[in-house]
Amino acid sequence: MTSSSRLVRYREGAATFFAPSLEAATRGKSFAPSKLPVFFNPAMKLSRDFAVLAVATHGHHLGRRLKVCEPMAGCGVRGIRIAREVTEVEEVVLADLNPRAYELISRNVRLNGLEKMIKVKLADANALLAAIPRDGGRCDYIDLDPAGSPAAFTENALRSTASGGLLAVTATDTAVLCGARAEACLKRYGAQPARTPYSREVGLRILLGFVTITAARLDLAVNPMFCYAPGSYIRLIMQVTAGAKKATRCLSDVGWLVHCNRCLERQLVRGRFSSLDQRCPRCGALATVAGPLWVGGLWDQEFCGAMLKASGSLPLESRREVEGLLEGVAAETRTDRPYFVLPELGRLLGVQIPKLGFVLGGLEDEGYVAQRSVFDRQAFRTDAPVEVIRSIFLHAAKGQKE
Repeated sequence: MTSSSRLVRYREGAATFFAPSLEAATRGKSFAPSKLPVFFNPAMKLSRDFAVLAVATHGHHLGRRLKVCEPMAGCGVRGIRIAREVTEVEEVVLADLNPRAYELISRNVRLNGLEKMIKVKLADANALLAAIPRDGGRCDYIDLDPAGSPAAFTENALRSTASGGLLAVTATDTAVLCGARAEACLKRYGAQPARTPYSREVGLRILLGFVTITAARLDLAVNPMFCYAPGSYIRLIMQVTAGAKKATRCLSDVGWLVHCNRCLERQLVRGRFSSLDQRCPRCGALATVAGPLWVGGLWDQEFCGAMLKASGSLPLESRREVEGLLEGVAAETRTDRPYFVLPELGRLLGVQIPKLGFVLGGLEDEGYVAQRSVFDRQAFRTDAPVEVIRSIFLHAAKGQKE
């Protein structure tokens, strides 16, 4: 490390670690962690909290010791936290292609007294992952967290995950997945994106669909356990299971989004594109189609409930956000339909936006599912027809004005 890239000592969870000073990557209000000599993003703490909870939940469920791998570990904080905070973990492999990162991970491992549990490697991520099944030691948990797209590493990560194990995948190229760069999305993920008010969910479903299709080529099935998209990144935690028949059945949850810009109808449709009706089923307008993407559920309720129970082990300052998201997910599993955002309804109907609680109350009074969405503070998920949503929204807006 040079004097311009001095190290700072941090504390997160049960881990103490050194990472580069953030000054070199900060310009005004923007922060670019990729500019640091060794990657470290303090804003990803929530992601690391959930990684700890997911591994702990998985280990408790299996009732045995786990092998964990993070092939692009940066300064190593995620893997060190998992090693220190999850009693079921037996071995952690942390690797990075950056020699500075390798040196820093090694230093942080020694700082935490984990030399016997954590193996540190200087290695290319794909080369490391490709060697894991060949060496006969597939991992119970792999965390794929590159700077940008995970597409180039997904196949090897799937091959290296034990059947019944967990694979976590992070994508920070959200502009590509959420519709701002359609050609790049087609190139990286083989999918057509869509720019909608609920693009976070569309991008997440495209990424999940890509992983599902990639897994199916390897006779592997994926089951989403806990997926979320806080804005700057998209995060998937999935269970991987071997079996050709399971992989084929899993493909039945890959389909298309049909979105109408005129009336705001939205549908997730299973089946082949050739049989897809590209007209809005409600108003007949030509609709926007996105996909292929995942059209099934995004959360496993039992797994999320177990993570919620395990969250008591987290430091108090982390617990509120983690528990709030998990509690929201528990309620949101009642319908898989993409969420609605208050501003999009306000623009369509030309009225002042009412409070979300008024809209939810009106939908529930009519007997429909109505739940705040964890994707957006101004969003809700419901199984009500669009005409009912519009009517209740107008009524709520009028009542608030009066």
